[in-house]
Amino acid sequence: MILPLEFSKKLGPIDLNWEAGYNLVHRGPDGWLAGVSLATNLLRTWNWTLNSTRLEHSIRPPTKKTLEGGLRYKIHPPVILLLMAGRSVQTAGTTQPYFVGYFGLQLLLPSRPFEKE
Repeated sequence: MILPLEFSKKLGPIDLNWEAGYNLVHRGPDGWLAGVSLATNLLRTWNWTLNSTRLEHSIRPPTKKTLEGGLRYKIHPPVILLLMAGRSVQTAGTTQPYFVGYFGLQLLLPSRPFEKE
């Protein structure tokens, strides 16, 4: 389970997103994560994440660097569905994943209607 805080800044048609949080792992060490992503609208309710990098530092080294891509679907204000898949940019070892992926729900605060596009 990932517990992130995310901040976003709109730059024309591009959204710049910063993320930091804590990753609770069922079978492995918990750790902190940080990342940045660029996103743009694909269709009216779909948002395509062009590039996302994440650095994870667990209680025990090593740091994991991944490159990811994903989609966001605006379900209903303030809820967005998140889908992501990616891979390690380093050689995967016994403590590092080669493939990463997740799905989740994002709640926008403060709650307000989605912008018209």
